[in-house]
Amino acid sequence: MPAREPMSHVDTAWLRMDQPNNLMQIVGVMLFDGTLDPDRLRSSIEKRLLAYDRFKQVIQQDDAGYSWVDDPEFDLDQHLHHAILPGAAGKPELQRFVADLAAPGKTAWCRC
Repeated sequence: MPAREPMSHVDTAWLRMDQPNNLMQIVGVMLFDGTLDPDRLRSSIEKRLLAYDRFKQVIQQDDAGYSWVDDPEFDLDQHLHHAILPGAAGKPELQRFVADLAAPGKTAWCRC
């Protein structure tokens, strides 16, 4: 049986506020100078973020409430996507792309 960590009251509140019309999500943008090396970025994420179990866990509910448990099917490649912006690939295109990422039911990324 996977290790369980009871969810904090704050995390539980955020989870309960999450609705299809009120997504409780965080969308971040990182800008890099020069050409990005996808393998190097992936390696950095593995070393720095995946060192923390929370980034590889899912929520499970039972009679005791909500808990964090390890995701046995976690695959970093399901979270990293490469996309090419259309047109001039400037600030307006980036803003539209990020807005689409945050919109309910949208899938704005593509493997390009």
